[in-house]
Formats: sequence, C-alpha cells, structure tokens
Amino acid sequence: GTTTSLTMWSLSRFRKIPYIAVIHDPINYILEKVYRQTVLHLFFPVLKPIASFLEKRFIKAASLCLVISSVHARFIKRAYNVTPEVLYLPVNPPVTLPKKRGDAILTFGRWQKEKKLEVLLDLLQELSSIKLIVAGTWHLQKDLEGFRRQIIKRGLTQRVLLIPQFEESELSDICAKGRI
Repeated sequence: GTTTSLTMWSLSRFRKIPYIAVIHDPINYILEKVYRQTVLHLFFPVLKPIASFLEKRFIKAASLCLVISSVHARFIKRAYNVTPEVLYLPVNPPVTLPKKRGDAILTFGRWQKEKKLEVLLDLLQELSSIKLIVAGTWHLQKDLEGFRRQIIKRGLTQRVLLIPQFEESELSDICAKGRI
C-alpha cells in the first residue's frame, strides 16, 4: 500500500530489494477526499507538494505499480508518467447461483457525503418497488447520521437497510439480498 511503499522505497535504496507499489488511493486523493474538512487542510500548501514528490519517487522506483481502478491509473499516468496495472478488487463468487435472489439494489463502500448517495434515494422515490442496501464503513459519523435523516425525511425507512459494520463472514449473506 501507499505507506508501506514509502517504507519499501527506503529499504530498496539501501538493500536493493525490488518491490511492487500497490496504490489503493493516491496520497493527494486521500488528502482531498478524507482530510479536506479537518484542520489538516490548513497544511495542504506544504503537505500536498511533499506528498506528490514522495509518491512520484516511490512509484517510479517500484518494479511495478498496481492500482485498483482505471480512474487512479489515469491519474498516476498523468501525474507521474508511470503506466500502472489495474488490479481490480477481488470477489468471492458463489459456486452456484442462489435459488432465490434478493430484491434490493446493493452498494458497498467507504461512505461519506461527497459520494452523493442521495442519488440512490432519488431512484428509490421513482421506483416504488425497489429496496436499497447500503453496506460499509462511514468516514464520519455525522455523514452517516445525515444520510439517516435523509432516509427518514423522504419516508424511505422501510425500504433502505443501512449496514455500517459487518464481518467478512457475513458478506455472502448480505450480497444474497441484492439483485443489482
């Protein structure tokens, strides 16, 4: 990952150990998306150039750079002139299709208000027979509470299931509830 790539870059310089940089999210992307609303944003004029400099150095020094999306691949190519390989997140498909599938739209992620989940609430209001399952962690508790308020305000409490925490062992059961 990003922080271990920094460590490996240091080790590789002294010990000549090759490494693969696996970038889930580029550093400046994380700074903007996660820390923009915190006091840390006051240090962005200094942090962002340093982060870009370091990220460029350890990505260019890596034997291979892997990213998890084509969006980040384009960013890495444009920002650092390195063409990463895209390695999409793995899934564990069932051996056989379930006899009964769920009737909900299912979405997973690390949620925050900037991801605009309200679009799915708009969709639910247009399609009265559809349910929605939103699973995953929330970056800020206030964003989760704000989304809950939106659900209540729109009268969708019976049609939206929020799963803010789950164990990996529960993943198959959660996925079986989804149609899309």
